[in-house]
Amino acid sequence: MTAFTVPSSATSLNVPITTFTASDDVAVTGYLVTESFISPSSGAAGWTASAPTTYTVAGDGTYTLYPWAKDAAGNVSAVYGSPASVTVETIAPTVVSSVRVNASPTNVTSVDFLVTFSESVSGVDTSDFSLISGAGLTGASVTGVSGGPNVYTVSVNTGSGSGTLRLDIHDNDSITDAAGNPLGGSGATNGNFSTGEFYTIDKTAPTAGSLFTANVGLSGGTTYTFTITFSDNQAIDGWRDLREQLPGRSEVHDLPRTGAAMK
Repeated sequence: MTAFTVPSSATSLNVPITTFTASDDVAVTGYLVTESFISPSSGAAGWTASAPTTYTVAGDGTYTLYPWAKDAAGNVSAVYGSPASVTVETIAPTVVSSVRVNASPTNVTSVDFLVTFSESVSGVDTSDFSLISGAGLTGASVTGVSGGPNVYTVSVNTGSGSGTLRLDIHDNDSITDAAGNPLGGSGATNGNFSTGEFYTIDKTAPTAGSLFTANVGLSGGTTYTFTITFSDNQAIDGWRDLREQLPGRSEVHDLPRTGAAMK
């Protein structure tokens, strides 16, 4: 044996053999690759007249491959001193989830999504993501990607207006695992992900549409009821800074949710 090499990793069970050469004082008549350092017999199954270009393994895992050569007299080469190791991984990575990091609903200008892959991957950048915005929300954009290797934080500018916001992953085969398997397997779009969580972006302030009460006269110790109607694109869950100031008075009173007693 003079040389034998294979890639350190492979994404197929058919491992490519990049170099396989041998010499003999007469002629090399057979070539064989095994997973054992024990010398095969010259009559063993698997010998080929020319150097093979691939070796087929049983499944995913790490293998040490030993090359052998023989001559016409049946002499088999000694065990090669530099056998080749290869890690075979045929399972492609996938997107497991895309979840919110921040509270929702929210009115902040930037939010984060946490994207989890099924295994460690590389090649993840902003071009691998897109945003799906609900009606009323415009100008949202992906601003950054950090973390890894299997969990990434994706930062998003929420744009303007109000609406829902979801982060999708687009597979263009640029995201790969350590063995080189592209996201979802070979071929663009087969690793797409579009079922992640969404934010409700609410930048629309509620309004007080009307204030109604019957005519009242000022009378100490009397309680009066006012009806205020609010409107909002989301549910009203409370108010603050609602106050009263009586005619001719300088003081201002905070009003509780159910009204206020005039004094």
